[in-house]
Amino acid sequence: MAPPSGKRARTCGGATASAAAAARELCSLLLEMRAELAAMRGVVAAQLRRLEQRVARMERAHAFAAGVRGACAAPRADKGGGDVLRRVERVPARTLRLDDLSADVLASIAAQLPEDDELAAELTCRKLRGAVERRRLAAGQTGARTREDCLS
Repeated sequence: MAPPSGKRARTCGGATASAAAAARELCSLLLEMRAELAAMRGVVAAQLRRLEQRVARMERAHAFAAGVRGACAAPRADKGGGDVLRRVERVPARTLRLDDLSADVLASIAAQLPEDDELAAELTCRKLRGAVERRRLAAGQTGARTREDCLS
């Protein structure tokens, strides 16, 4: 096929030139955005480090208030001799109870229960009983079902 000539050639050449210019502009815009993202990543990393330091200070203060000695690692003589650094374990998180869960979480738990286990679930706590009852009412069921081996 022969290359275009005359007016058609000028139009095609102009389209190619404008596409190249648009590509260069897009590339420069992408490079600017990449530089901005790199700067933002540095800012976020610095904020995260400050947050981690603040949490560590709060944990040390909480451990000190709770009466845990040695919250800060300090050298001490041990049976093996020499200076040994003693680290205090993180303060254990409060245990999670069914009463502490939100209604949405309890509803999702009730939705996953097999019908045979509804009675056992209802007997665990009032909140879970309510979630199971709401699920049962939504399904148009009445009464709880359970397996016979659970009753013996």
